[in-house]
Amino acid sequence: LSSAQLFVINGHGMEDWLGKALKAAKGSKTATVVEAFAGVPKDRLITELPHIHLPGEHGHHHHDGPNPPLWLDPTLAAHAVTNILAALQKADPKNAAGYAANAARYVERLHVLDRDLAAALAPAKGRRIVTYHPAFPYFTRRYGLDIIGVIEEVPDVEPSPKYLAALLKVMREKDVKVIFTEPQFSPKLAERISRDAKVPVAELDTLETGPLKPTAYEEGLRRNLNTLLKHLK
Repeated sequence: LSSAQLFVINGHGMEDWLGKALKAAKGSKTATVVEAFAGVPKDRLITELPHIHLPGEHGHHHHDGPNPPLWLDPTLAAHAVTNILAALQKADPKNAAGYAANAARYVERLHVLDRDLAAALAPAKGRRIVTYHPAFPYFTRRYGLDIIGVIEEVPDVEPSPKYLAALLKVMREKDVKVIFTEPQFSPKLAERISRDAKVPVAELDTLETGPLKPTAYEEGLRRNLNTLLKHLK
């Protein structure tokens, strides 16, 4: 951080720790902070998340702000590319044309990815799934899947037995065929639920970590696609 000239963040509350970190980093006053998803239209932001209603509970479940994993929708990822492009051009004007050409090529690849995902998942439209965390609402909205609930509504906070019983009940009522875990978290709790519900467990990557290479995002979403096709046939 102390030597960075440009710092790209997700935004929408995902980097609440950032202020203190920048203060602690010597020389960070010169760094320009860019929110990749700044300016996304409000009607494309998701605040109402999948929620299992417990007995006696009423109303909808709302996040404190927009659900932050917008990158799992490739069309929103293209929006992030545009923001990053503008920041790079401002930071390095002499190479502005090169950044623009690279960004245009990458955005086109994202549109190809989006079309491929939409075509492949069209037969699974409306299929109901359970995920480990509320990380996939943008993806499922884009491709017509239905998240009926999540195992942990808050990361690293284990759900109560009452909540898990309600989740199992809804899974049976909605005929959920698979539970999706995430590679960054232990699958033990999901495996326990899968035994009770008699459905398999599979892994979807939220793409928060991964190899530092230009094709990592596309390859990650295509791996997720293959997993979905295998389990939602």
